[in-house]
Amino acid sequence: MKSINGFKISVIARQVQNSTKMPWLRNSKRFLWASAWWRAAITGLNFGECRLVSALTPELTKAPRMILFFLGTMIMACFGIQSAIGQTSPQQPDSSADRKAACELIDASLQKSFQEKDTTEQIAESQKTSNQILKLCKTNLAVTQILKEAISNAADVSDKQQAAKLMQDALREAGATLAFKPLIEAPLPEGFPEPTPVGEIQIKKYPAYRLARTQMAGAESGAFLALFMHIKKQDIAMTAPVEMTYGEAGKNKLQAEKMAFLYRSTKQGKAGTDEKVEVIDVPATMALSLGMRGDVTKARLAEAKAHLDIWLKEHTKEYEANGQLRVMGYNSPFVAANKRFTEVEVAVRLVPPTR
Repeated sequence: MKSINGFKISVIARQVQNSTKMPWLRNSKRFLWASAWWRAAITGLNFGECRLVSALTPELTKAPRMILFFLGTMIMACFGIQSAIGQTSPQQPDSSADRKAACELIDASLQKSFQEKDTTEQIAESQKTSNQILKLCKTNLAVTQILKEAISNAADVSDKQQAAKLMQDALREAGATLAFKPLIEAPLPEGFPEPTPVGEIQIKKYPAYRLARTQMAGAESGAFLALFMHIKKQDIAMTAPVEMTYGEAGKNKLQAEKMAFLYRSTKQGKAGTDEKVEVIDVPATMALSLGMRGDVTKARLAEAKAHLDIWLKEHTKEYEANGQLRVMGYNSPFVAANKRFTEVEVAVRLVPPTR
């Protein structure tokens, strides 16, 4: 069986190498072996065979952390799970009407600018619409940043045609942000609220849930593998999102400390320890959440944390932080970067009324 499986892994690795369109990935032995390991898993290898694949792919243990993190979300494909979205928190404010109205304003403005030949009128139309959107979606950080930067940049450009294009491109980007709907590649845990709209900060109420978690500090490359082996052995289906917990690593630096796969239901499995994995029951909690579109770089993560910190300072009489910063990743690398969705969150609690 070893020779057959070894041959299968070699074939899959070659398929990965031939299919990927990114040269740097084609030449990355670590990525090829990691991808081969994953693709072997979805072909139906059992638990014992997966261990064999692991033994045949020692380079996996050296793979970069982010590749392993994203591979975690890809394993949902192993179980043939259909997309599903959790229930909306009953007290969650709904901004969908404002987002829809803003998208309609943007579409109408772009159509009018297309028909208008005078660039001065085009600029005036785009600026008017931008100001309307800023008022309508004043709490949306992403849209506010996009439009304010465009207004400022357009004012510094002497070429009116270029200024008009800057404004129109910004409106298109703002519209795409407001209309964005996360691609949910696997079910959320039971009772989870819907994803936070991109660019908005909201309080989310989470029910009690169960997760499998392992340390990343000092053993980052093995975190994904340990979690996958656990859910495969326990016959636990993959869900979204994958949770990454961050801690302080010096001044203004964040470091990933733990990775966790969330169980679909608290009725699955049981709390306890499974080698390097600890299964924990998390009580119902609240989290301050910022929805983000695209890849979360170190710079974007630090920026998101700053926004959450500012929000908490503005609401010190109501809420206080009650946990570490975490990133909730919903998508695999197979999803285009501009369609990936992430939430950056920190657990919060109500400030006692006696303070």
